[in-house]
Amino acid sequence: QIPGTTWSTLGDAAYGTYSVSAIKTDGTLWVWGRNYFGMLGQNQSPGNLGAYSSPIQIPGTNWRKVAMGDECSAATKTDGTLWTWGRDKDGSGGRGPSDNTTYSSPVQVPGTTWNDFGLFAQVLANKTDGTLWAWGGAGSGQLGQNERTNYDSPVQIPGTDWNAKVWIGIDNMYATKKTY
Repeated sequence: QIPGTTWSTLGDAAYGTYSVSAIKTDGTLWVWGRNYFGMLGQNQSPGNLGAYSSPIQIPGTNWRKVAMGDECSAATKTDGTLWTWGRDKDGSGGRGPSDNTTYSSPVQVPGTTWNDFGLFAQVLANKTDGTLWAWGGAGSGQLGQNERTNYDSPVQIPGTDWNAKVWIGIDNMYATKKTY
């Protein structure tokens, strides 16, 4: 058994990820496992990343959803903000062309109305207004832009009637539209 009794939500994990994340009922975010590229969010230098066999807390509260990707992590807070950390591979950090840095602690993606998201080496996220956004690696055209260009900032997928749930795979992404 993992220590503790107030676990609320287990984070999503991409195929091949050796890390785990979970949120407690008090809104705190906990991680453990391998710390590739700082994806455990402990603000450590690249030479001191190691692995953790017990849960350690990522600073902050009010976390709503978390996921561990290929070499990065992301989480939303209850205020609608989206945060990423770890390796910014092909722009997966979503912070724009001037910031393709690998961060070992959470950094906010621009915007405040993020709803659901999924990630691997790319991110698919929707907003509360029904818009759908993607960024990161697009080697298979998975960013929904009818091209294979990597984007390091969120780019909108056409339409404004996307449902609140998204799914993501290694080279593909899925979202459903609302039915009226």
